[in-house]
Amino acid sequence: MNLLAIFSWFFLFIQSPTPVFEEQLIDSNVAIGYGVVTGDVDGDGKLHLILADKKQFVWYRNGDWKRFVLVENLTERDNVCIAARDIDGDGKVEIAVGAQ
Repeated sequence: MNLLAIFSWFFLFIQSPTPVFEEQLIDSNVAIGYGVVTGDVDGDGKLHLILADKKQFVWYRNGDWKRFVLVENLTERDNVCIAARDIDGDGKVEIAVGAQ
């Protein structure tokens, strides 16, 4: 690598700030929290958090993180997994869940 390439790389490196992350508590009442995915639930163009918890499947709206219950008590045992994809192209995710 020549000196100009090294200088260019160093200049780009020092110009890129290191990302800073801050902890943000979204829900302190999660029972187990088996699975978390992201997806646009309401069609607003933002990615929301979608959670498979012990007895509920819930989503948290991006921005204010308000909690919405999608469905609860589907089975006798715990919910264990969740997947979300916009299958039909309408801008909102379809959600597949698994339990027992």
